[in-house]
Amino acid sequence: MTFPPGLDEPSHSPFCAKAMILLQLAGVDWEPDWHPDPRKAPLGKLPALRTPDGIVPDSTLILRWLTGQGRTCSRASGWKSGRRRMY
Repeated sequence: MTFPPGLDEPSHSPFCAKAMILLQLAGVDWEPDWHPDPRKAPLGKLPALRTPDGIVPDSTLILRWLTGQGRTCSRASGWKSGRRRMY
């Protein structure tokens, strides 16, 4: 579940865009479920990923879930350290 696209970006939210990139890097076959109002999302937060284990909110928790499933690649696992270097 994510904010809709806009302004030539995949999502209005950088956190939703991060989750989309993580899913693509992990090779997950997924389709967006657009939610313009995060208050109406199941946990009141976007992005959120529907999984067999339940809903995973937040892009960092999505990365943790993907890692626990063995679904990340080396580029995705370096996301957090790369983000720290940008600041």
